[in-house]
Amino acid sequence: MYFSSINDSLSLPRYPAVIERVLKYLRETDLAHMECGVYELEGKKLYVQLFETETGEVSERKPESHKQYLDVQYLVSGAESIGCTPYKHNYEVSEDLLAERDLLFYTSGDNETSINLEPGCFT
Repeated sequence: MYFSSINDSLSLPRYPAVIERVLKYLRETDLAHMECGVYELEGKKLYVQLFETETGEVSERKPESHKQYLDVQYLVSGAESIGCTPYKHNYEVSEDLLAERDLLFYTSGDNETSINLEPGCFT
């Protein structure tokens, strides 16, 4: 997992090439003035899904994972606290949306850590 800001110096390459392409897009695009929706950057291979959401209570959130795609979370405005935990194969799946959205939800995760995001942060 990566956690940083698009405002960090990129004088030294330190992310995989696909992440670098995403960060370049985030730096060069005014997401705050775009409509919510899906924007293909490299077809279905690399795309941005822009949406607005209200942060819910921690007790209402479920751990999630993806199998096909990387999921780069980027905060355009506001503040958010997200949880992260190392993936374990024995987690109980509560909802399987792999076919529709490349998404699995789990009933719980172990050793969850909170990360506080501010505008410009990504994970």
